[in-house]
Amino acid sequence: MSEEGLGMRKHSEFATPFWRAASKSLPRKYRSQLKSAESFELMLDAAGDILKSVSQALSLTPRRSH
Repeated sequence: MSEEGLGMRKHSEFATPFWRAASKSLPRKYRSQLKSAESFELMLDAAGDILKSVSQALSLTPRRSH
């Protein structure tokens, strides 16, 4: 099975349209900084999704009164 078939990207490809466009409009020497910025953005998005899920799970949990 190919890397694309496993949902994996080549290291040089960008996952989001914004960063793809940015990489095309800026000199190649900034590519590593753009990859780092995109990775950081995706990590923050994932962390936000996790926090949202935890918050929703906690709000669904019945609370006991003492």
